[in-house]
Amino acid sequence: MNVEWPEGTELAGTEQAKFDEKGRLLFGKKKRDILSSDFVFRLGSKPYLEVLPKSVWDQMKEDARKQFTSGVGAKDHMRWFFANADVGQSFDAQGRVVVPARLRKAAGLNKDVYIIGCGLYAEIWDVETYEKYLDDPDSVDLKREKAMDRAEDKLGGRWQPPASS
Repeated sequence: MNVEWPEGTELAGTEQAKFDEKGRLLFGKKKRDILSSDFVFRLGSKPYLEVLPKSVWDQMKEDARKQFTSGVGAKDHMRWFFANADVGQSFDAQGRVVVPARLRKAAGLNKDVYIIGCGLYAEIWDVETYEKYLDDPDSVDLKREKAMDRAEDKLGGRWQPPASS
């Protein structure tokens, strides 16, 4: 994926935050300014949510449409890509956003989270999961990452069904 990286749009730094009783999350001002008033939540390959500026999402979406138009895994990949995203997000006047309950649950997010800048996007991790990941990256649940890898392998013709016994 070739995403343009406009000057001054780096999402950087780590901040700790808490979901309130309505599922709202307060972002720091720097991240809010970069994400602007139209951004996307997307389930990550590990147990986290990605937060993407709309411009980055649009470029990723266009790349996906160009690359994955046919083939065994195209539908799997496109389903994964679009079904696990929520577009058109915006902050309220206090800088909070409601994170959809379905995505919070799928990402394993509890009340306390880290919002981590990763350049073109940010990640929202459950605090305990992220600290566990830092100690031992292989210890976190990798089912989603394996499912995404399998879809990409199908696209590239590298996937083989499991051998029957």
